[in-house]
Amino acid sequence: MKRILYFYTASFSGNEEIDICNDETYREFLDYAFEISNFFMLLYRNWYNRGYSEIQKSYMKDLGPFKVKSKIESYPENASVYQYIFYKNNEKAKEILKKINLINYFNKPTFPENLSFFKENRCRIKTITHEGEGVVLDATDKDVDFFFKLGLSKSDDIQYDETGFYDYCDEELTEDEGHSN
Repeated sequence: MKRILYFYTASFSGNEEIDICNDETYREFLDYAFEISNFFMLLYRNWYNRGYSEIQKSYMKDLGPFKVKSKIESYPENASVYQYIFYKNNEKAKEILKKINLINYFNKPTFPENLSFFKENRCRIKTITHEGEGVVLDATDKDVDFFFKLGLSKSDDIQYDETGFYDYCDEELTEDEGHSN
């Protein structure tokens, strides 16, 4: 049975969204995520076949040297394409992610979204930025302590997954894949 830790990147007060994973908290989050993982992923959406935004193209270019693989899902009903690109963790890649100061910038339609982190083939951290939340999968005591310390989680955010629901997040990743698609 896997321990799942839910965390929040934003809180909501009425119709107002308040970002809570920003500035130093965001930088600490990235440092920790890179420490416990060796790959990360961003989702790039080509909405209604309008092409990728300039910001998305910039991330694709800047992170290109760290690309391990990508996969594409097409949605003909709205002529949209989702491209998931997986990258090898690297200090230069982390600095690119730190050029912004707010995890919720990784959101549609301008930025790539759903920044997620993998250890080998297992997803460890998955964000759902348009909902202002994320999950730590197979959460360790160290994970729990870290997210509590940052104020992104509290004790009632811990649950257990008996069904394997989050197994869909896992991805076959190897360091020697190079720039294959």
